[in-house]
Amino acid sequence: MKTHKIELIIAAILLLLVLVIGATLLPSSLHFARLLIGVGIGYALSRGAYGFAGTANRAINTGSTKLMRSFMLLIILSSFVTVVFAAVPAADVNSEFVLTYAHFIHPVSLGTIIGSFMFGIGMAFAGGCASGVLTDLTVEFPKALIALFFFGMGFVISMPFGKMMPIMTTSFIKSSENVSGVWFPDLFKFDGLNGFLGALIVNIILAAIVIKLSYVYEAKRKAKGTYTGVESEKESEEAVSQLLDTDLPFYQRFFARPWTLWETAVAMALMYVALMGFTKSAWGVSGAFGFWFAKFLNLVGVSAETIGNYTGNPEFVAPGIFQHQQSVQDMGIVLGAFIGLLSMGKLFKSFKDGLKITVKQSIFAVLGGLLMGLSIGFSRGCNAGGLFSPIVSFSLSGWLFLTFMVCGAIVGNFILNPKKNKKE
Repeated sequence: MKTHKIELIIAAILLLLVLVIGATLLPSSLHFARLLIGVGIGYALSRGAYGFAGTANRAINTGSTKLMRSFMLLIILSSFVTVVFAAVPAADVNSEFVLTYAHFIHPVSLGTIIGSFMFGIGMAFAGGCASGVLTDLTVEFPKALIALFFFGMGFVISMPFGKMMPIMTTSFIKSSENVSGVWFPDLFKFDGLNGFLGALIVNIILAAIVIKLSYVYEAKRKAKGTYTGVESEKESEEAVSQLLDTDLPFYQRFFARPWTLWETAVAMALMYVALMGFTKSAWGVSGAFGFWFAKFLNLVGVSAETIGNYTGNPEFVAPGIFQHQQSVQDMGIVLGAFIGLLSMGKLFKSFKDGLKITVKQSIFAVLGGLLMGLSIGFSRGCNAGGLFSPIVSFSLSGWLFLTFMVCGAIVGNFILNPKKNKKE
């Protein structure tokens, strides 16, 4: 209990420092908003033991598809948020309003297929995707740090891929000449909401199909006796009863208790509301990894000109790490994850236990990070920027990414544990 109180005090101090330093030292209100959004995302992910990579990895390794099903709930809620924000143009409300939203509409291309497959293998090797690597700094620090470093390396290496191999980024099909892929609202212009109502229905149908397939897969694993479940999922579901237990302290019931997957999905949807409201755009994570690695190269002597010539972006390393908006947001995710586990009284033990790393884990963290980073040059995003954001932006590419990411995760997990996964 004494340790828990110490962790709680540290969490409060850390949160206070984030608020004060962010409000006074960051260059703009938008940077501060991104920091707060990042903290909220990191807090939610750690509080619910939630990760996008787990949608596939947990299902493969334990048979539990609860995380995938809760992710589909997040998709549906966030798709509705997109409709609310973007379906009616601001000019229809007032001709003097000028407001647009940056939708993630990616190509339906060979690059999306190959990149998402590579990413699936990489996240199986590393044990997490881009946001997962950030939150894992609280529980598997050395492994996550290795994966983060090589993710950034792979990202920078992959930056010229689009220009070098245009066949990879050219969409097989387009819904209109104004977009680079298939955007569902283009197909439903007659629906009265500029195509967004029809697009929402399509996303709900596709999410329902994924949920149904998840139930079928889980039932099959239970029938075969290979279903083990996930300890954190069981713990959070059992802890729900604490909400009604008035004998417990208020703090335990509402702040220390682990969130269920469904609570976390709702919290993440609220963070998406904040993203759309403050930034007028969906979510990306991995861009900061490439930026950080390029900054590291610059620090050890590689000139900004050389980096700019290679990446095709002359200003790539020009901003400071606290001026780069995604960098600030990603740092917020890390801070939020630390605050989340500290407030639950779990950080000290989790961090200490996670300091142990085997040679095999180190090797696969390197390979996983590299694969995920290299994949960005093909698919133009991680599970946030290539999967979640395109789907909730109503881009077909996101669903294509999900399909081949899962296929890659199956292969990656089989390579990691061939005997175990051969039985399943």
